[in-house]
Amino acid sequence: MMAAKFYYYTVEGQTIFPIDMLRYDCAWPYDNDAVVEMCDAMDSEARRDRMFQARHGQPEKTTYRITLHSINKPEVARWKSFLWNVTEIIDPRGTRLK
Repeated sequence: MMAAKFYYYTVEGQTIFPIDMLRYDCAWPYDNDAVVEMCDAMDSEARRDRMFQARHGQPEKTTYRITLHSINKPEVARWKSFLWNVTEIIDPRGTRLK
């Protein structure tokens, strides 16, 4: 049986996490911290922004940083279309691609 080889990559964004990208990239959260960060990014961002704006007059923006792993290389352009950036990519051989 052949061992699975994964790409590891990190995405960053300030909008609601595009959950469908997990399916599109065949990806999973790397660890529990990634799951927690992803859930925070999917929480009601609009509600938090409205509460902050009501108190301070400006919406607060939080940058989320989530590490994922996948059997496929991430689709950088598609992530960007959701206003998320792929900031780091490590291929199955351990070579840093970005």
